[in-house]
Amino acid sequence: MKAIKLLLLAIFASALAFKEFVKGSKAVDLYNGNERITNGTLAVRGQFPYLVRFRLFGERVSECGGSILSSIWVLTAAHCLPGKLYGDMYFGEIRSKNARFHHRIYNHSFIPHPEYDGKTSHNDAAMIIIPRITFSKYVNKIQLANEAKHANLTGWRAFIAGWGRVSDDPAQSRDLYYTNVTIADDELCEAFYNFQPSQLCVSTVHNQSSCRGDSGGPLTLHKGNFLAGITSYSGPSCMNNAPQVFTRVTKIDAWIRNVMDIAS
Repeated sequence: MKAIKLLLLAIFASALAFKEFVKGSKAVDLYNGNERITNGTLAVRGQFPYLVRFRLFGERVSECGGSILSSIWVLTAAHCLPGKLYGDMYFGEIRSKNARFHHRIYNHSFIPHPEYDGKTSHNDAAMIIIPRITFSKYVNKIQLANEAKHANLTGWRAFIAGWGRVSDDPAQSRDLYYTNVTIADDELCEAFYNFQPSQLCVSTVHNQSSCRGDSGGPLTLHKGNFLAGITSYSGPSCMNNAPQVFTRVTKIDAWIRNVMDIAS
């Protein structure tokens, strides 16, 4: 009995130490030029036709993901864009440098959310206007989640997807990978981060998560294939099962639609 009590005490102490390690570390924006879903599955062409990859140039070179909302609009994370002058956006890609086509984009086409806060990642979202594209089996738009149907997503299953790292190791894959995650209760992320009402919390058990560079990519609901979140940030490691934070699409839906009304 004494041995069991000591074992339970050790487990509890380890859990507290891990929690304090994450809370005491700086949250990491998931873009770094090396993106990848850890412990994921290789995607097939056409599985995520709304997902784009873009490489940005400015003070430094980096990569992010985004979601096609219409023939001229892409949604991504606001923190991907500061200091960037231009970039190349790739469509219908399953393997790096094997896209159906790509477009050059410039910073005058970037529209960050007006209430984006870089310190808290509140409203970490941006729209990018692009040259008009033609939809196909491999390149298409995604529907936005809406408040009426998706106000409470706790327990819902979703996909995340991206290119690049398989772990904290900088080695990079050129293939698109995805994995399945569960949307968690807000309290889970509140215990780790300065979590905001404009955000979604995602559990990353079994080290299945986004990693560096996946910022801006989609959190897609299994049910109905709706876009529920935008990849924003996580703990200091991609492999420690710390929860991840996504911008909650239903909280910025009105802003998105207002921006899209600028040009259609």
